[in-house]
Amino acid sequence: MLRYIINRLLLMIPTLLGVAVLVFLLLRMMPGDIVELKLLAEGESVDVETLEAERARHGLAKSI
Repeated sequence: MLRYIINRLLLMIPTLLGVAVLVFLLLRMMPGDIVELKLLAEGESVDVETLEAERARHGLAKSI
């Protein structure tokens, strides 16, 4: 029984790593801009400098 638990715990590591990589890639490839959605959701107008500053703050201005 102990061997089964250890085996399952060891198999959990690559599974969680694979899920994390998959979610990261899906979020980066998704169309649209999360910064624009976040800032323009309330119907306000936001200038380009603010959008670029938020992208830089969140690290979205860089490539993958």
